[in-house]
Amino acid sequence: CMPEKDILGDIVKGRNTAIIVTAVILVVVTGLVLLVVNLLLQPLSDVSRRMLDTARLKETEDLGSVSRLEEVAALQKSYTNMNTAISNFTRYVPRDVVKDLMSSGQLCTIQMVPQNCTMLFVDIAGFTTICERVPPNLLSELVSQYFDRASRIVMEHD
Repeated sequence: CMPEKDILGDIVKGRNTAIIVTAVILVVVTGLVLLVVNLLLQPLSDVSRRMLDTARLKETEDLGSVSRLEEVAALQKSYTNMNTAISNFTRYVPRDVVKDLMSSGQLCTIQMVPQNCTMLFVDIAGFTTICERVPPNLLSELVSQYFDRASRIVMEHD
């Protein structure tokens, strides 16, 4: 009678090698899948984070790179357009008012509702002279800052 090791030795050795090779391949493939999934989902996570910041009216920087996936690139472009629209809107409407509008969850409509309100009328001394001497971009930024601060004070006493 032949020893069992002589008969099954090569089979057991082959089985063990197959198990080890399969385990190594499984670990490598799992690592590659996780890497690819992370690379694919990172732009979505970035857009999601930026949308939350925009909803809170926080300033966000431009998107770094555009995704190569068509759907994600379309989502990034839509976000950029929305963020630009909201940024432009908040230049002319106080941020607190925009926050109230956004948090209400309702569409803006033109309507009349009796309400108490506070109004601010401003006459800036020497404004004409300032306009003549200051470049338009700087003037726009200064006036915007002035009205932001003045609006904040009015909103505190409303």
